[in-house]
Amino acid sequence: MEQKELETILDRILTRIPSSAKKADLEHFLANVKLINKRMTGQQLTEKETTYQDHPLISHWVGTGDKAALETLESRLALIDRYEISDPQRIMDSLTCTFEDYSTLKLTPRMVKILNEYYQNPLASKSQIATTLGISFRSLSKDITSLRTYFSFRIAGLEDPQKFKLTQFIVHFRTKSLNHSESLSELFRTRRPRFLRTLSFDEDYRRGYLGYQIPDQPKGLKFFHKRIEMLQNEFFDTCQILKGIGAQVSMSFDAYEPSSGSWLLDPNIVSEGILYFTKRHGDLLPEPLEFKFESPLQFDQVDYLLALLAGIILRPSNFEWKQDMLKQFGFKLSKKTIWAREQRLLKEKAFFPYAYFVAPSFEEFIILSVQCSPEALNFVKLIPTLLPYAFVLFTDVGCEISFQRPIWCSSITQQLVRVISREKGVENIEVLRKAENIGSHAFLDATTRWQESRQQWKVVEDDI
Repeated sequence: MEQKELETILDRILTRIPSSAKKADLEHFLANVKLINKRMTGQQLTEKETTYQDHPLISHWVGTGDKAALETLESRLALIDRYEISDPQRIMDSLTCTFEDYSTLKLTPRMVKILNEYYQNPLASKSQIATTLGISFRSLSKDITSLRTYFSFRIAGLEDPQKFKLTQFIVHFRTKSLNHSESLSELFRTRRPRFLRTLSFDEDYRRGYLGYQIPDQPKGLKFFHKRIEMLQNEFFDTCQILKGIGAQVSMSFDAYEPSSGSWLLDPNIVSEGILYFTKRHGDLLPEPLEFKFESPLQFDQVDYLLALLAGIILRPSNFEWKQDMLKQFGFKLSKKTIWAREQRLLKEKAFFPYAYFVAPSFEEFIILSVQCSPEALNFVKLIPTLLPYAFVLFTDVGCEISFQRPIWCSSITQQLVRVISREKGVENIEVLRKAENIGSHAFLDATTRWQESRQQWKVVEDDI
């Protein structure tokens, strides 16, 4: 970081802090940071600077010539400045603590740029990305191969259920006992209903949720509510039905430190910073990819199947795999026809392209189910845009926030709940940790229930 830029950041941080002994200690630490940066960038030190007393904690971070440690420290200072943190103790704790990294796999600065570019332009070609970033096609291809191999990076398509005359429902439940949870799991493993997309349990194996996409026809809705009533009588202690109306995907590397490969996700800094920054500077946040579910279109079984396959992977095109999947349902299409169909479906917004990746050392998604007013939702939906990777499903009563967090940062979940619950208009928050999907994998079979000539679904009760 340039010396002038660093000094500007440090001045802004110190200006926000009222005078105290802790501020004086922080000033001493930050003065050391200035000197180290000056020394490492080859600038001449004054006589006074050469005799300046080291802060006792500075050796914890930066030794002579340790450029990577200095870059890590500077990235933390930039984040503290951005979030306008003014508690000197929190700042010092954040600057001097160590954030564990349980993975030897690290995202390089160039990989971060590539992911950001694909997030903004998921359908861009490799040539376009390479030109935009000013790197060679060969270097880009090498990095993309690494991202796909080690970080599950891919471009996928989020299908719009309403385009296919389906209504998305989320059913949150708590079972009557662990035995009831086991029986419920076994029921769905055996039955494999076509319109069930997921059955997931919290780590306590009592709370969980069902994800359905139900034919938007009187018979389909009738069977759905009948099925939930049966489940409630036999398995559930409590349950709540939510209707999906849209979605949002976001990706942010603000808290990532390429030099160390770790994430600056100090719960206190993140929670307080996100709250403050979102309220004061929400208009400056990166625009999330937001999708509103829309009215139906004319489609056939191939269209629907291609939309489902896009949800697994859209790019790279992987035409051979898609041809094999189509053949299982009796369809033989050329690569050219598949490409043309996908382009038409994209134009009709049958599905929305987005970049997906699993960050290094991150656990499975954690879900926050938020019930709130429309006014509160305008604030709540911005919070995930500051997290590494998040998916938001908008519902008729609020939203479902799914996000990834590092293994070592478990308390960030509680901090985010505390931040969101303080917002006026937020009525309730439920947390599902380490949600494990043990549900149906038969949703591709729903394709066979679509009747093209009548443009409606054939509804069978056992499919729900």
